[in-house]
Amino acid sequence: MKKIAVVSGACEMTGGVLSSISEDFAEALTESGEEVEYEFLMGYEDALRLCKNKELDAIVTFQSGFFSMSVDGQAADALLGDITDVPKFNIMFDSPALYRSCLMNKLQNVTYLYHDEYYVDFIKKNYAGIRVKLFPLAGSMGTNALRHYDNNKFNGDFFPDRKFDVSFVGRYNDYREILQNLNVGDEAVMNLALDYFDFLLSHAQLDAGASIFEMIADKGLDLSQSEVLYLFELFYPVVTAVDSYRRELVIKKLIDAGIEIDVFSSSWQKAPYADGRRIHIHPGVSYRGGLNVMSKSLMSLNVFSGHKGGMTERIANSMLNGAVCVTDSSSYISKNFRNGENIVVFDLNYLDDMVNRVYGLLDDRTKAEAIALEGFYNAMNKHSWSVRIKEFCDLINK
Repeated sequence: MKKIAVVSGACEMTGGVLSSISEDFAEALTESGEEVEYEFLMGYEDALRLCKNKELDAIVTFQSGFFSMSVDGQAADALLGDITDVPKFNIMFDSPALYRSCLMNKLQNVTYLYHDEYYVDFIKKNYAGIRVKLFPLAGSMGTNALRHYDNNKFNGDFFPDRKFDVSFVGRYNDYREILQNLNVGDEAVMNLALDYFDFLLSHAQLDAGASIFEMIADKGLDLSQSEVLYLFELFYPVVTAVDSYRRELVIKKLIDAGIEIDVFSSSWQKAPYADGRRIHIHPGVSYRGGLNVMSKSLMSLNVFSGHKGGMTERIANSMLNGAVCVTDSSSYISKNFRNGENIVVFDLNYLDDMVNRVYGLLDDRTKAEAIALEGFYNAMNKHSWSVRIKEFCDLINK
């Protein structure tokens, strides 16, 4: 038995995503037989105490930068992550662009766990000496799905009892507003940022990190690796704008085709089609509330936030709560799921095909139920936290 600290509170996302996932991670780790010390980090003193605890066999954080904090009273390069040789793992959700300063610190005892294959490759290529491994995110069943689940199967009234045809649990961001508020430098740098926006839109399957290097090369600009990495960080609002544009477009395509969609965030009131008859805007829900929304949906929509090689919790959660997961593609999804059998994958360049496939499932609920069941069993066997914990323990034991 190993003693492992699971740390929450160092960072958070909308709806309590990170704290909820840290709870699920800790629970699965406990059920696997490990001794878990669940910590809610409040500040530097908590972080220092934790990192100095030599009784621990590992420390796990969730998208936290505290390992890169300087140790008070010591040299500037004395960082919390390396004051003991206790293995430390930082489970990451967002792009490496947002953590450039952390990645520049070559911590010897910290391993970054990324769910996206391209992020892993990007870090290996551009941040020599950083420990990084692929660690796909997993999912959990919500209370509603659990009520309908017994003896490894759902009861008969679970699938017919679907309140929503298509649901989306996530925020709306106006890409126009993001671009209007962009402030990255002089006119030449601004123009380069806007060129990056166009480049990303025209290369829908290309990862944002690879895209900025390719765009710089196409333009013949003589920039060092570190200069391009700085631009990637500086221009990241552009990536967010592109993701927001695609999210807005996907949902517009569905409602223009007459498909009802329920979205869960009051931020959608700002969408240009917010007053349409086919879009139903609900207040935002917590992470766990989102699981119950998925369990009441025939289909759960996902539009990746730039994760072109990723496996996010939204994919696993949709499946584990009995919905058909409808998502744009990623390299991980293509390798680990079967389109049309346990998931529905669409191409951002061919949204008419997405509309046709959604209509097909609305017309053939037996087929939709079959895909949902296959997705559920796939996720239960390969993408639940109990399964992922076994992979994590293998990392510790290596």
